[in-house]
Amino acid sequence: MERYSQEPDIVFGARKRTSQRFRSYLGREAIDQPVRHVAKKEGVGETLVRGCVTEEARRLLHARVSPRPVTVLGLDEFSIRKGQVYDTAIVDLEHKEVMGVVSGHRQQEVAAFFTALPHAEEARVVVMDMHEPFRQAVALCLPQARVVVDEFHVLLHVHRALDQVRTSVEPRQGKRGDLFRARYLLLTAAERLSPESRARLMALLGRYPQLRRAWLLKESFRAWYRSRDREAAEAMLTRWEESVREQGPAPFQALFPMLRLWRQEILNYFDYPYTNGFLEGKNNRIKVIKRTAYGYRNPINFRYRIMLSNRQEVQPIAA
Repeated sequence: MERYSQEPDIVFGARKRTSQRFRSYLGREAIDQPVRHVAKKEGVGETLVRGCVTEEARRLLHARVSPRPVTVLGLDEFSIRKGQVYDTAIVDLEHKEVMGVVSGHRQQEVAAFFTALPHAEEARVVVMDMHEPFRQAVALCLPQARVVVDEFHVLLHVHRALDQVRTSVEPRQGKRGDLFRARYLLLTAAERLSPESRARLMALLGRYPQLRRAWLLKESFRAWYRSRDREAAEAMLTRWEESVREQGPAPFQALFPMLRLWRQEILNYFDYPYTNGFLEGKNNRIKVIKRTAYGYRNPINFRYRIMLSNRQEVQPIAA
C-alpha cells in the first residue's frame, strides 16, 4: 500500500496517494459525468472524485487567457435547489463566454463581482431581467452602462396575462376543456403556426371574444419589438397602453406598473438590441448539469462546472 509522501513529489504531490495525472483524469471525467458513475468505473471513492473535480476545475480556470475588456454583459439568476438557493450567472454576450457565477442574487453579491471586474469602465450595456437588485448593482458599480431589459422576460409577463385571460374565460372547464388544450396554441407566435393550427386557433377565438382580444394584444406587443427605432417604439407603446386602458382585459392592465417602473430600460432595447438568448441557453445547460449530477452537495463544484461549460475557451490540457 502506498504511504503519504512527506516531501513534495513531482508525480504524486505532497501527502497524496494517487498521481497527479490520475487525479487530473478523474477530474476531467467527472466534470461531464456523475461523480458516482466515475467513482464506480474507476474503483475509487466518491470523495476522491469530488476533490479531483475541484482541483481540475481550478487548474482549467486558471489556464484561461488574460481577461479582455467586456462591453456587453448578461445577468440571469438560476436556482441551485429549487425555490431555496439562487445564484447569478454573468456572461460576456459579445464573445459568448461565461464570466462568472455569483453566489446569490442580491445587490451586494453582484456588486462585488462588478467591483472586481477588469476594465469595468468599458462596460456599456448590461442585459437583465426585471430584478431590482441587479439594476441597483449596475447603478452603483457601472454607472456608465445602460441597462437593457431582456425581451424574453418582458414577453413572459405578456404571455402570463394572456394565460390569465384564458383561465378566467371558462374556469370550470378543467383539463379536458378546449381552452386548457389550447394553452400552447395561444402562446405560439402567429407566424409559426401551421395552416391547420391557425385554423383551430381562429375557430377557438371566434367562440371567445375576450380571449380573441387578449391574443391580439399579445401579438401586437410582439410586433412592437419590430419597431424601426426608439421614437417609433415609444409612440407605439403609448398607443398599446391606451387601448388596454380603455378596453382591458384586466390582466393586461396589471402590466402597467411594470411598464412604468422599467420603461426606460425596456425601451433601451431599441438603442442596444441585445438579448440574453445565449444566457437562456446556458440556463438550459445548467439544468442538464444538475440532472447529470443528480443534485450537488457541493455548490462550489456546481459553479465550477458551469464556468467550464464553454470548454473551447480553456487552453488544452497537457498530455
